[in-house]
Amino acid sequence: MRLIPGKTKVKIELFKGISVADIVVGMITLGLSALVFLSTIPGRLYVAVGVLSVGVFLLLRLDQQPNYKLLLSLLRYLAFPKRFWRMFTDKHLLTANAEANKGEHWNEFFSDKYSPDEDYSLRESIEKIMSDKKQFKEEEERLNSKDISDEEKNAIWQSRKKQEDTKSKKKEEKKDASYKKEKDVEEVIAFTGIADGFIEYNGKYYGTVIEIDPVEFRFFSRYRREASIENCLGKIFRSLKIDYCANLVKIDRPVIYDSYLEKEYDKLDELRASYENGLLTEDELKSRVEIQYDRINAMRTICYDDKVVQPFYYLVFFNINKRQLEIDTQNAVTTLEQGELTVRRLVSDKELAVFLKYTNTLNFDEHDIDKIDPKDYTAWAMPESLAFNSRKVDINGIDTRH
Repeated sequence: MRLIPGKTKVKIELFKGISVADIVVGMITLGLSALVFLSTIPGRLYVAVGVLSVGVFLLLRLDQQPNYKLLLSLLRYLAFPKRFWRMFTDKHLLTANAEANKGEHWNEFFSDKYSPDEDYSLRESIEKIMSDKKQFKEEEERLNSKDISDEEKNAIWQSRKKQEDTKSKKKEEKKDASYKKEKDVEEVIAFTGIADGFIEYNGKYYGTVIEIDPVEFRFFSRYRREASIENCLGKIFRSLKIDYCANLVKIDRPVIYDSYLEKEYDKLDELRASYENGLLTEDELKSRVEIQYDRINAMRTICYDDKVVQPFYYLVFFNINKRQLEIDTQNAVTTLEQGELTVRRLVSDKELAVFLKYTNTLNFDEHDIDKIDPKDYTAWAMPESLAFNSRKVDINGIDTRH
C-alpha cells in the first residue's frame, strides 16, 4: 500500500463538505427566488417556492457529489455522440489485399452497407399499403372464423411475426447506416499507428508491450518472492514518472497450439518414411495413421473450434521520447528476467496488432493477420462498432459494463 500515491488534488471547501460551487449555486437560487417574489407576476409566491425547491434539490447529495454536478454530467453525456463505426469491416480488410477481387470487393462493400432501400414510387407505395391492409383484413376474418384450425391460426401468427422482425431489422440497418456515415471509430481510439515495434499515439507518445508469463508465487520461498516482486517488478513501477508511465494489462485470449499441430503432421511423414524403409507393414501403417489422424482432429478442434481461453498478462510502457522508451523497455526486460519471470517483448507489428485486437474483442481468428495488408493493421485492430450508454459500452455488439 505504501507504493500507491495518495490523493493530491485537494478541493477548496469553505466549510466541511461545502465547496465554493455550492455557495455559488445557493446564491443564484436565493437571487432568483427574491427576484420572482418581488416581481408582479401572478402567483409569484408559488413560483418563488418552486425555484427555491429546485435549488435545494440541486444542492442535495444523492451520491458523493451534489445533484447539480450529476445534472451537468447528464447534459454533457447527451451532447456527445454515442455511436461510432469503422469504415471497413474485418471481412473487407481480409479481401482488400487480393488484387484480383479488388474492384468487386469495393463494389460489394458499398452495395451491402450503403445501398438505400428499394425506392418505390408514390403510386407503387399506395398500392402496396392497400394490398397489405386487404391481406390483414382477410387474415382477421379467418382468425375470427370458427371453421379455421389451430394450425392455420398459428401459421398466420408466425407469418405476422416474421414480417414484423423483417421490418424491425430493416429499420435498425437503416439507422445503423446513418450512424456509420457520420461518426468514425478512429475519433475515440487512442492508438493511430503500429510501426517498428512501437504503438503510435498520434505522434504525441509511443508504447511498447512486454508479455509476462503467469507465475505461481506461492511456490516461491519468502525471499525469492520478495526479490521478484519488490526488487524487480517494484523497481520498474517506482521508476515511472510524468513522461514515462506503464499499464499492467490482463486480456483473455485463446492458446495457440499451431506448433503442436505441426508436430503431429510431422509424425505422419515419419510413419511414411518408416513404411518405405520396411520398418512397418501395411496393416501397422494403417492402424497408426488412423490413430494419428484422430490426434490431429482433436488438436484441430482445440485450435479452431473449442479454443482454450486463458488470461495473458502484459506490461505496456509509454513515453513521449521514442529512443528513451526503447532503452527503458530493454532495461525492464532485463530487470524482470532477474526476478525469475519469463518475459518477452512484442517486437513485430503483427504481434502488436493482435494484442491491440484482443483488447477490444475476443471473437476473431488471429490467423487472419496473415491475410491483412500491413498498412491495415491499425484499422484491423480497432473495434468495428462502439455504442456508449449510461451504464455500459457495446463493443462489436458485446455488452461491457463498469
